[in-house]
Amino acid sequence: MPRIVLPNVSTRLFWTTINYDLFVYNDCLVAVQGLTLRGGVRDAFAGQRPRAQASDRVVIRFDDVSRATLKKRAGIIVALRLSLKDGTRLSWFWMNSSLARPYGEAAPVLRRVLGSVLHQ
Repeated sequence: MPRIVLPNVSTRLFWTTINYDLFVYNDCLVAVQGLTLRGGVRDAFAGQRPRAQASDRVVIRFDDVSRATLKKRAGIIVALRLSLKDGTRLSWFWMNSSLARPYGEAAPVLRRVLGSVLHQ
């Protein structure tokens, strides 16, 4: 069971129709690609629901994270950035609102699971 789900997050700050849902567990983070705006609307009209495939998922074990930052930008955008031990850098952004997941709800959970590698 995930500790928290961060819905409708993006890997880009602006101008993207691809979103992800982040599932935060005790030992890992799973990013599952959600519906794109255009594709989701088209599939809804066709009566089909897209299936998540292995290429639509990213699993990050917290043991592999060397540094993480969680910041609020301008009070309305939350940014989570992970640097992995192999040099890979990943970023996700979401709105600080009740429609997504407010910073105040996400920060304590991410602090608990990431521990000392999280910088705010």
